[in-house]
Amino acid sequence: MSMTTSIWLIRRVVYEVARRLMQKGLLTHLDDVAYLDFENIIKYLDKRCTAELLVDKARLNKHRTQYQQWQTQPEPPLTFIGQPNSQPDLVFDPSLTSLQGLTTSEGFCRARACVITDLATQAADFQKGDILVAPFTDASWTPLFALASAVVTDIGSMLSHSSIVAREFGIPCVVNTHHASTLINTADIVTIDAHRGLVIVDKED
Repeated sequence: MSMTTSIWLIRRVVYEVARRLMQKGLLTHLDDVAYLDFENIIKYLDKRCTAELLVDKARLNKHRTQYQQWQTQPEPPLTFIGQPNSQPDLVFDPSLTSLQGLTTSEGFCRARACVITDLATQAADFQKGDILVAPFTDASWTPLFALASAVVTDIGSMLSHSSIVAREFGIPCVVNTHHASTLINTADIVTIDAHRGLVIVDKED
């Protein structure tokens, strides 16, 4: 809890730095602060570095380009020995109508899905009784579990956050489906057979 609170506080401070840099015309978007070096942000707050030195345009563009290149690369396998090899189950097939995952909280559910990939902007879309579909969850997602009828994630294990909290709430949970948040759309009707680790999508219902 204290770690989550501390990270949230640091995030607010960093975004305040971004706001001030935008006022000076040094950044064009708040999120560009993510491409700055955190050590230099500390120096700027400690008045050991000017705003102009903090925002090195060449370095900022280099970091942005590097991040965009990372985003285009395929997801690595969850486990491997030696060098990772491409795995067929990590290649997304849009024609799929079901996914096999790992059951971490047993149960059966059929309901409307709500896909959330950005909690800050999409949490308000979640309705009571929805199936929560996400790449993964952490402590900040816990309030949604009180409303969810089931949980499905792309990655996870028996000891991941989504699994533990779902068991505490007594709702079905299937993790490690790889592609749930990509295959499923919000408002799709989804059947969760959390006895067999099966997620079935009925897009025509």
